Amino acid sequence: IGNVERNAKLNKLVRDLELPVSLDELVRQPIEPTEVVEVFDRLQFRSLKQRVLQFGGVSSESFVADVASASAPVREQVPAPTPRHMGDEELAKWLTDNGDARIGLYVERADDGLAIGLATDDVSVRSVRVSGSLDHVAFDAWLAGPSPKLVHDGKALGHLLAQFDLQLGGIVRDTRVAAWLLDSSTKSLTLVDVARSLTGLDVPTADPNELVPSVDPASTATTAWIITQLDSEYESRLDEGQQSIEREIEVPLIPILVDMERAGIAMDAAILDEIYGRLTSTADAKAAELFAIIGTEMNLSSPKQLQDVLFEKLGMPKTRATKTGYSTDAASLADLQASNPHPFLDGLLEHREQTKLAQIVEVLRKSIQADGRIHTTFDQTGTTTGRLS
Repeated sequence: IGNVERNAKLNKLVRDLELPVSLDELVRQPIEPTEVVEVFDRLQFRSLKQRVLQFGGVSSESFVADVASASAPVREQVPAPTPRHMGDEELAKWLTDNGDARIGLYVERADDGLAIGLATDDVSVRSVRVSGSLDHVAFDAWLAGPSPKLVHDGKALGHLLAQFDLQLGGIVRDTRVAAWLLDSSTKSLTLVDVARSLTGLDVPTADPNELVPSVDPASTATTAWIITQLDSEYESRLDEGQQSIEREIEVPLIPILVDMERAGIAMDAAILDEIYGRLTSTADAKAAELFAIIGTEMNLSSPKQLQDVLFEKLGMPKTRATKTGYSTDAASLADLQASNPHPFLDGLLEHREQTKLAQIVEVLRKSIQADGRIHTTFDQTGTTTGRLS
């Protein structure tokens, strides 16, 4: 009774507070959609913006689109340049002549090596780097050097190039990272989706169902050119703060993450085996103690069997109701142990802890690759807060 009265008092609204306005002045007024969009965009309240506009009786999607088209600079759609095929010598000269230009780079694995696409705003180039050939010295030097390069998903590209003992340097923009900086809630950061949403351009993509792909082999050059068009878009769309983060944090981080993922984390399998054995032995011993307490064996991971033991056989108070009976999760059992101490609960909680730790160690053991290291993946665009995931 005391708790009920206390809770009622705590939750009771204060009704005699003096306010500087009258109730008539608090009547909801029609919203000003333009101001809502401006303020909510500045605060990055994207989903809330849609809801407020809808609540105000405004067709949010059409209005936002109208505002965007009215405020955004009109971008002239220029046709993609016809790709030019260049051999090693011609490519070397072209790279030298464009040494200071921001060049779009797109690379795919080909049967005999790498299919390479390069582009500036008005020229697109395709070339092939054959595995084992020594004729690509100029390209390899340019690739590893400081000449400014535009890429999409530089980390994946870095891994691909590393398989051919090639290094990637001079990245000045990764359009995948830029898309995330522009809107960290973007659902898809693929080049196809990013290019279509920002420029309306379609990235040449082969149909996986075709036995003989119908995409022109020059598509790498066109894709590299599309990356240059995205670069122009981001140059105008990213504000000064976003570009500073891109320039000083995110882009320099790309080669570091490539090196981290390739290096991996050294693991001592023998120590992990010893830890795993100790944890499972402790868990097995604890399970035996629990079975002795209740006089029978059971599946300690089965909620249904635990409910029967706890609430029927041991007669403990019911926990929070669930669809399948009563909760046997860790929090509920900890609360039950605090209010109704019992040796079975003590042992059950300890058994769960040992089992959970053993499962974690087992995942680590299975993740060790042939070189004795765990090679994880660090995603710099995996969260909205800027953390690595």
